[in-house]
Amino acid sequence: MTAEQQTCGESGKTTEATCLPTTTCTWIKTGASSGQCQQNADAAIATLTGTSGATTIMIEFAKYNFVTQTCKPLYKDAATCNANPLCTYRAVEMTCDASVNFHIANLNAAGCTTQAEAMATKRGTTVAAATAATASGAAGFSSGAVILSALVAALALVA
Repeated sequence: MTAEQQTCGESGKTTEATCLPTTTCTWIKTGASSGQCQQNADAAIATLTGTSGATTIMIEFAKYNFVTQTCKPLYKDAATCNANPLCTYRAVEMTCDASVNFHIANLNAAGCTTQAEAMATKRGTTVAAATAATASGAAGFSSGAVILSALVAALALVA
């Protein structure tokens, strides 16, 4: 992490206003007036990608670690959450979390093909189908890009 990225989790960053002046941080709302300042996924992955020695599996693990930044803000309801191909709504917990398709595609992209195939088989799908299902979210990992692509896809269906 860069020095700027390390400041995201500091105790003084308890509001959106104190978190967001730094572009390497992201504010994750957990309620109407509460939230958490975290390192921005895109900034972290860019730093990791630019680091000599970063492997594909390290980058995919970082994406796995940060997928909650994409899904967690969409917790409001099942339709909002499930509109994002990387996310799925968990009704019992009433949370939005990474989809099975994301997990399968992420394992495959990391080179863990045996594990990806086993998970896909257990879930009644294929690695190719899971990867295709998450493809619209793969181009831009930021939540804004994923939400925009989901909205464009939804509009295309209506038109």
